[in-house]
Amino acid sequence: MFMGGAEQLEVGTPWGWNSTAVKVTVTNAGGSTVTITKARVNNTEITFTTPATLQPKTSTTLTVDLTGQPWTFQQGYQYTIVIITQNNREFPTTGTYTP
Repeated sequence: MFMGGAEQLEVGTPWGWNSTAVKVTVTNAGGSTVTITKARVNNTEITFTTPATLQPKTSTTLTVDLTGQPWTFQQGYQYTIVIITQNNREFPTTGTYTP
Protein backbone atom coordinates (compact mmCIF):
# COMPACT_ATOMS: atom_id res chain seq x y z
CA MET A 1 0.00 0.00 0.00
CA PHE A 2 1.25 3.44 -0.89
CA MET A 3 0.14 6.22 1.40
CA GLY A 4 0.01 9.93 0.74
CA GLY A 5 -0.91 11.98 3.80
CA ALA A 6 -4.50 11.36 4.86
CA GLU A 7 -5.28 9.75 1.52
CA GLN A 8 -4.71 6.01 1.55
CA LEU A 9 -5.08 4.21 -1.75
CA GLU A 10 -4.17 0.66 -2.65
CA VAL A 11 -3.41 0.34 -6.36
CA GLY A 12 -3.50 -3.16 -7.79
CA THR A 13 -1.31 -4.65 -10.49
CA PRO A 14 -2.21 -3.35 -13.97
CA TRP A 15 -4.37 -5.71 -16.07
CA GLY A 16 -6.44 -5.79 -19.27
CA TRP A 17 -3.60 -4.39 -21.37
CA ASN A 18 -3.76 -3.39 -25.02
CA SER A 19 -1.49 -1.05 -26.95
CA THR A 20 -3.34 2.12 -25.90
CA ALA A 21 -4.95 1.34 -22.54
CA VAL A 22 -4.57 -0.55 -19.29
CA LYS A 23 -6.83 -1.03 -16.26
CA VAL A 24 -5.96 -0.67 -12.59
CA THR A 25 -8.15 -1.41 -9.60
CA VAL A 26 -7.90 1.23 -6.89
CA THR A 27 -9.16 0.81 -3.32
CA ASN A 28 -9.65 3.65 -0.86
CA ALA A 29 -8.22 2.07 2.29
CA GLY A 30 -8.58 5.23 4.37
CA GLY A 31 -11.40 6.91 6.21
CA SER A 32 -11.95 9.94 3.98
CA THR A 33 -13.31 10.43 0.47
CA VAL A 34 -10.63 10.59 -2.25
CA THR A 35 -10.98 11.98 -5.77
CA ILE A 36 -8.65 10.66 -8.47
CA THR A 37 -8.07 13.13 -11.29
CA LYS A 38 -4.97 12.03 -13.21
CA ALA A 39 -2.55 9.25 -13.97
CA ARG A 40 1.01 9.26 -15.23
CA VAL A 41 2.75 6.64 -17.33
CA ASN A 42 6.46 7.23 -17.92
CA ASN A 43 6.50 11.03 -18.31
CA THR A 44 3.05 11.25 -19.87
CA GLU A 45 0.29 12.69 -17.68
CA ILE A 46 -3.29 11.73 -18.48
CA THR A 47 -6.25 13.66 -17.04
CA PHE A 48 -9.39 11.60 -16.54
CA THR A 49 -12.35 13.24 -18.30
CA THR A 50 -14.52 12.16 -15.38
CA PRO A 51 -12.66 12.12 -12.04
CA ALA A 52 -13.26 9.05 -9.87
CA THR A 53 -14.50 9.77 -6.36
CA LEU A 54 -14.00 6.93 -3.91
CA GLN A 55 -15.79 6.73 -0.60
CA PRO A 56 -13.89 5.09 2.28
CA LYS A 57 -13.43 1.31 1.96
CA THR A 58 -14.62 1.18 -1.67
CA SER A 59 -12.91 0.24 -4.93
CA THR A 60 -13.12 1.20 -8.58
CA THR A 61 -11.48 0.16 -11.83
CA LEU A 62 -9.78 2.94 -13.78
CA THR A 63 -8.81 2.78 -17.44
CA VAL A 64 -5.60 4.65 -18.22
CA ASP A 65 -6.00 5.49 -21.92
CA LEU A 66 -3.09 6.66 -24.07
CA THR A 67 -5.27 7.57 -27.07
CA GLY A 68 -3.84 10.71 -28.66
CA GLN A 69 -0.40 10.26 -27.11
CA PRO A 70 2.66 9.95 -29.39
CA TRP A 71 3.50 6.46 -28.09
CA THR A 72 1.78 3.19 -27.16
CA PHE A 73 2.34 0.33 -24.75
CA GLN A 74 4.77 -2.28 -26.11
CA GLN A 75 4.41 -5.98 -25.29
CA GLY A 76 6.98 -7.30 -22.84
CA TYR A 77 7.90 -3.91 -21.42
CA GLN A 78 7.39 -2.90 -17.79
CA TYR A 79 5.55 0.34 -16.99
CA THR A 80 5.05 2.32 -13.81
CA ILE A 81 1.56 3.79 -13.59
CA VAL A 82 1.04 6.52 -11.02
CA ILE A 83 -2.49 7.35 -9.83
CA ILE A 84 -2.75 11.02 -8.80
CA THR A 85 -5.41 12.49 -6.51
CA GLN A 86 -6.89 15.98 -6.60
CA ASN A 87 -4.50 16.83 -3.74
CA ASN A 88 -1.56 15.77 -5.95
CA ARG A 89 -0.77 12.71 -3.86
CA GLU A 90 0.80 9.95 -5.94
CA PHE A 91 0.23 6.20 -5.67
CA PRO A 92 2.34 4.06 -8.06
CA THR A 93 2.01 0.53 -9.34
CA THR A 94 4.13 -1.40 -11.81
CA GLY A 95 3.23 -4.01 -14.39
CA THR A 96 4.42 -5.63 -17.61
CA TYR A 97 2.31 -5.51 -20.77
CA THR A 98 1.38 -9.12 -21.44
CA PRO A 99 -1.77 -9.47 -23.58
